[in-house]
Amino acid sequence: MPERRDIGWLLLTEGRAAEAYAELQPVHEDLCLLYGPDHPDAREVADALARLRLSGAG
Repeated sequence: MPERRDIGWLLLTEGRAAEAYAELQPVHEDLCLLYGPDHPDAREVADALARLRLSGAG
């Protein structure tokens, strides 16, 4: 899973917001299932997804 999250961050830094959202959404779902939505990793990805949605990418 860390690799998928890293791919999402890389896509985000390259300005490929829609692709980053598509990569990070299932990562977030997996993190929530494994650790719960309040886990720091899940919150970090959730925050990124929220910013992407606000920018129109998600």
